[in-house]
Amino acid sequence: TIFNEPYHVFTYKNEDTEECFLFIESINDVNFSDFQITCNSILISIGFITGNLYLGEHYYQSLILEYDDYVSVDNTCFVKKEDSIISNIPLFQPHEFKLYIDSIDILNKYGNTPLKISKKTVSNLCEHIIKDDSFERCCRYIIEGNQTKHTILKAGIFSIALETLTNIIYEENKERINPISDKELSKKVQGELKSVISKHKNSINDYGYKILNIKIDNINKPTNSKKLSKPFELYNLKLTKEDIEILNHRNKFLHGTSPLEITGKEKQYEMKYIIARLHFMIICLLLKYVGYRGHIINYPSHIQKINKKDVTDHPYKII
Repeated sequence: TIFNEPYHVFTYKNEDTEECFLFIESINDVNFSDFQITCNSILISIGFITGNLYLGEHYYQSLILEYDDYVSVDNTCFVKKEDSIISNIPLFQPHEFKLYIDSIDILNKYGNTPLKISKKTVSNLCEHIIKDDSFERCCRYIIEGNQTKHTILKAGIFSIALETLTNIIYEENKERINPISDKELSKKVQGELKSVISKHKNSINDYGYKILNIKIDNINKPTNSKKLSKPFELYNLKLTKEDIEILNHRNKFLHGTSPLEITGKEKQYEMKYIIARLHFMIICLLLKYVGYRGHIINYPSHIQKINKKDVTDHPYKII
């Protein structure tokens, strides 16, 4: 249900041709352009959750119910979009998660954890995509990052996604994140500092005076590292010392450099592990932001297992 309008989403496979189709159906009459926007949000949501963004050929049809349940096609529209992104990197494994908590006898602890993402959470995800272009871009960055094979590029894409998401949360929670929570006090401090600078204006060149005033205007903003880490705290996501170090690598990733001094196969593994942790942190924060509660695949743990390293964490996390 997106902005109070119900939709059905389902798949169909033609057994003769073995072609597969994804259907999105509006239950009520909706404006065609609004329906296109809603379809886009649903597809991006599916892409974020499953790792597969279905683009390619889109057919839009408006139907008319005439008599005795007879439906005729009123209009058809064909749109050729960019290639689909098929990475097959899902966020959840309901069946495997259930087997896991059964096998290690922690059913009493996690037995009430929902196995699947709720319809309400998916609805929230779609609505955020429609309302906020920055949020939509963040989801697209994550989907694109899943597909990318080059480690430095993947790290850069996920770093942009992190920056985008934490900035969205910062803008909505400035009073809780800024050093001075009281707006009036912040303005008073800025005014007093500008007054001091103004007294020495004749001793400062125009460029320096302009820069100092810009810095005073931004004096109540958190440091970049705090701006990245504080949103996790707001959503009760505890960061380890290792997580914070990885967050602080983002500048290097954004500039296409490596944070590691080591070389060879060990470097390849370390980079994959760092990127997996960065990816995992972003996913957790985004899911909490849209109201998700449940399990999530802990990909850093899987990277350790695949590379025959000591596995330091559970294969699934509850958020």
